[in-house]
Amino acid sequence: MSSPCGLNCQRRQVSKQQLLALVCLLALGLVRESEASGLRFIAELPDSVVVQHRPASFHCLAYNDGRSQIVVRWFIDSVEVRNSSEHFLFDNGTLSFPSIVASGSSVGGGRSMYRCRASDESGSIVSREAKVEFAYLTEYPTDARGQAQVFATNNTVYLECPTPLPSSVPDAEVSWRKDGVEFTEGLDLGSYVTSLQIPTATARLDGSYNCLFHNNLLGKSVTSPAVPLTIKPSRKILNFVTDNTEMEVTVGGAVLFQCVVSSPNPPSVVTWRKFEKGQLPSGRVQYIGSNLKIVDVQSEDAGEYECGAAGSAQYFKLAVDEIPIIQQFSPSSAHTVIIHHSFEARCTVYSNPAPSVYWTFNGVNVNQSEVTSLGVTTSTNASSDQKTVTARLKIVDVLKTNEGYYQCFTSNFVGDVYKNLYLTVVVPPVLLVVPQPLETLQGKDFTLHCTITGSPAPSLTWRLNDDDITSDSRRKVVITQLKDRTVGLLRVAKSSHQDTGLYVCHGGNTAASVSSSAVRVSVYVGAKIITTEDTSGKLHRPATLSVEYVGLPLPTVQWYFEQSTAITSGQKYNILDNGALKILDVEFSDVGRYEVEVSNTVAGERHLDRRQLSLRVLPIVSIQDPTVSKLGSSIILNCSVQANPPASVINWYKESSTVVASGNEGISISTTRDTESYMLTSHLLLSELREEDFGNYSCVAVSDVGESTPALTALQQDLSDVKAVVKHDDDGVSTVAIAVIVVVVLLVGVTAGVSVAVWLWRRRQQRELEKSMTSQAQLERYNVCSCVVFD
Repeated sequence: MSSPCGLNCQRRQVSKQQLLALVCLLALGLVRESEASGLRFIAELPDSVVVQHRPASFHCLAYNDGRSQIVVRWFIDSVEVRNSSEHFLFDNGTLSFPSIVASGSSVGGGRSMYRCRASDESGSIVSREAKVEFAYLTEYPTDARGQAQVFATNNTVYLECPTPLPSSVPDAEVSWRKDGVEFTEGLDLGSYVTSLQIPTATARLDGSYNCLFHNNLLGKSVTSPAVPLTIKPSRKILNFVTDNTEMEVTVGGAVLFQCVVSSPNPPSVVTWRKFEKGQLPSGRVQYIGSNLKIVDVQSEDAGEYECGAAGSAQYFKLAVDEIPIIQQFSPSSAHTVIIHHSFEARCTVYSNPAPSVYWTFNGVNVNQSEVTSLGVTTSTNASSDQKTVTARLKIVDVLKTNEGYYQCFTSNFVGDVYKNLYLTVVVPPVLLVVPQPLETLQGKDFTLHCTITGSPAPSLTWRLNDDDITSDSRRKVVITQLKDRTVGLLRVAKSSHQDTGLYVCHGGNTAASVSSSAVRVSVYVGAKIITTEDTSGKLHRPATLSVEYVGLPLPTVQWYFEQSTAITSGQKYNILDNGALKILDVEFSDVGRYEVEVSNTVAGERHLDRRQLSLRVLPIVSIQDPTVSKLGSSIILNCSVQANPPASVINWYKESSTVVASGNEGISISTTRDTESYMLTSHLLLSELREEDFGNYSCVAVSDVGESTPALTALQQDLSDVKAVVKHDDDGVSTVAIAVIVVVVLLVGVTAGVSVAVWLWRRRQQRELEKSMTSQAQLERYNVCSCVVFD
């Protein structure tokens, strides 16, 4: 009796043993290279039987040389299995059920189809579809009846379990009970045979017999109805006259067993039966008198038959000849192997009579020298009865010449069959021609070359700075695939600095991938000035001369003043990182022509570009201080301008809007120029001053650079000749003035009184100023101070 764990535990134990064996093989380095390349299964789920509401585990083990992580997914009846409280998925490919339950109702305990899929970064493979059945054992059918059996002494006793039989998954073991006690006598026909055969009948065999069907996995048994057995004394043994007791027939043919009894009084009843499964072929049996004929013979009809009459029997042996059957053929119809790895194929054939089995390569027997010279060897193993033959084909070091059709051919006199296998030999890619470093000038075309060998012909792509390159208006990727190589060209037209970088040629096929070393392509740009612009500065302020340029390698920048003096950074100048020239403190001596030069060297050739530009200074205007003069007198107002380039004109304005022009009544304008100091002075002569000549005057200088900021002054009337309305005391304040202030305060208010007091004070100050001027010369000396106006 098996343990309560049953077959399920045995399967789990086998799986653990397989895992342990794999770990040992890997640790000892015994896994051959051919078995360690590519993603493949090393343990797939076989058809199995489980017990409902008990734990169950299924294993799907894949291997890929440890290149990357393998993900295993499970499918039950084509539906993917997800982790849940009912089942768990483990990273090692195990699907575990704490308490497995049939997914649907079907015959018996239930049945589902399981399949697993293993995936890694190179792709995925799908396992065989395994049938998982739930163990069950039905009760013995109620319509089964035990038929009483009577045998004569010394004859062979043959008992059959009452039919119909109970159903069981897995098959139930059958044992016999006699009068309720286990019965172990008789021929050993196997634990799963429903018949009992006892060679010699004796009286002690009388009794009641039952069949016991026991399902080891479930630990359940059912007992058949009783089969009564009676042993009677033997009568006279009959003589059979048939000599031809061994028959041979081909599948599909017919066979006739002749049962002839030599006796004056032949028995009226002749019975036929077949050993092994105990039943004659259903629907294909014909009784002709005492003879038995079987039509449309099948392979399962082979075996021993008995003709029984009056306690005697005649035995016949039937051999069924059939066309060979290829029971196992691996690998499947197509297989791929990497060159210099090993390859093995197996073909297992069964037939009666014994088959002949051999391999061919592209139609030629592998045992011929032209094939054995390619390293192909074969071996053949046969079962003891020679009816099952396994032919193996092995190539230790696979070459490209081993690629082609392999055929397992088997035959006997009944017929022949064959099965084909196409072996594809993959050659990993190898770089034959690699791109080379390159230097070129912007605007020129260039081409990179790459050739990769391999079979099948590898794919080929180009990458620039890790980005894939696709064809566009300037870049053209040309790929040519030949039988065993791929040629890749990258053509770049009108190259620019954007084409500078690291280029890689990458390719691969089903065996592997390969990449060239990164090579640098440098697209150089000759130094060239894009734009410059003349600059206008202000005296004693910074000014910047800008230049925009391109070039690769980065050009050097050199500045010159007046085409001769090279400029370097220092207290006067600063050459900025962007090439601009900054003049830290503009003076008139800095005004002039500047020249900027940019240069670099590309592929041994010097590239240079120059441009000229100018620095100009806005006019600086100064005008004399405000002046006091009398009616009818004459006065000169002076306006001086410093400018480079020199000012072309100085314009005079009165009250900021009215243009003062030479030639008007009493007005004359003249200029003097000092070239060393860049000074231009305009003299405005106002003769016989009138009342309307007094007021605010301004002058504006104009040059090629632009207009200056206006300089302002004032011409005031001298009132010293106007008689005072009141008499002044020495202290400057008259009694009348004080009285006037008091009256104003009383009548108008404090604010008005203060205003009058301020006016009187200013008048006193003016009088004091006039007294200090004893001549016109003193007055002019007083006006010598000038003001300089800046923005």
